[in-house]
Amino acid sequence: MVNRIGGSYSNYYNYQNTIGQIKLKQAISKNPNYQNYQKQVQRTQADIYRDNYRSSSMNFLRDYTSTMSDVMQSANSLRSSNSAGVMNALTAVSSDTKVADVTARYDLRQARDMDLDVTQVAAAQQNRSNGAVTKEAAAEDMAFAITGSNGRYDVNISAVREDGTAKTNGEMLKEAADAINKSNVGVKASIEEKDGSSVLSLQGKETGTEAAFEVTGQLGAAEGMDKIAAEAADAKYSVTENGRTREYTSQSNSVQLDAGRLQAELKEAGSTKISAQPDMDKIASSVSKMLDSYNKARDFLGDNTTHGRGAIVALRNFERSLTSEQAMKRLGVSQDESGKLTLDEQKLKDSLTKEPTLTRQLLSGSNGLAQNLYNRGVSAMNTNSASLISNDLQEITQSSIFDPIQQTNLYSRNGAYTANNYAALGVMMNYLV
Repeated sequence: MVNRIGGSYSNYYNYQNTIGQIKLKQAISKNPNYQNYQKQVQRTQADIYRDNYRSSSMNFLRDYTSTMSDVMQSANSLRSSNSAGVMNALTAVSSDTKVADVTARYDLRQARDMDLDVTQVAAAQQNRSNGAVTKEAAAEDMAFAITGSNGRYDVNISAVREDGTAKTNGEMLKEAADAINKSNVGVKASIEEKDGSSVLSLQGKETGTEAAFEVTGQLGAAEGMDKIAAEAADAKYSVTENGRTREYTSQSNSVQLDAGRLQAELKEAGSTKISAQPDMDKIASSVSKMLDSYNKARDFLGDNTTHGRGAIVALRNFERSLTSEQAMKRLGVSQDESGKLTLDEQKLKDSLTKEPTLTRQLLSGSNGLAQNLYNRGVSAMNTNSASLISNDLQEITQSSIFDPIQQTNLYSRNGAYTANNYAALGVMMNYLV
């Protein structure tokens, strides 16, 4: 072994020296003194680590990456340069929801305004009987037919029971309504009772003139039901866009506008303006999520500055103002003494309504709140990992000098792998005896 460590500088010196070093390390590792020493050092390092660090370096770097990614993702959803972001996702709005409601059937990427004038809404036909005394005995059978777009259905109700006793008008009307509702004739039947009198009502299941129906035959207790109480009607409306007006009719009150991009539900006659606007609810929700990600990132960095100087620099960067105080106020964003940001959603929506262009610029423009926070996230992600855990690395380096093999560096310029003097040999021998 002495020859391997302190031998001549022959051609095979490095090879023999390496073999000798490996054998020496194996011998030392099996020595009880060395093993006890290693356990003592390991226990000390573990205690130091638990006392001085909140988490391991790897866990910190993993959480750091996840936290900053959340910041970038939440801010990116609000940047105007993001074509798929919420600021560029429009929703359809009706200025008078009493006249019509409107929703987008597809993603809207272009703001288009139009005027919708409803002349008449679609209606279903209604027929009503005259009304009969509910508990009075029926005078005759029912034998009538309902003919509509789905074909013909015959209703036959006997005025007497199986035991030969007479049914009441109320029983006759109920049996007729049950039979009609079980059919597929396209008509819904119902009974209205008031002051001892019963009325049988029929209403088409669909609106529009194509869903009209006819009642013929012997009506009995439902006398008068062949008369129409309300005519079936088609919806009539017009759409004005770019100065051009077009007239339309529809069997239904559910109509499509702008080549099928919009779905409108007509409610009553009147006028309303249809426009494509940013979805304020989505914007407010996205801003709230962005501020939450900022608050979490700031808290995370504040709790982990002991890992390294890079974490301290990142925290200082996040603590800098994201935008002017006036812009924050207009956006409904406030900051407390701890630096936490909160959102007043109603203030943000009011600003988007009153001054949409300015508000969108302050929030999503090139120097807006979202872009500035996105840049902070990018800067944080570009921070060198070694800088983020510089203190951890220093601690690890300091603990490594207690390794017996590494102690040979004190006596040899090239360390344990070329230990070629007797001082180094003495250190090694101390661990063998």
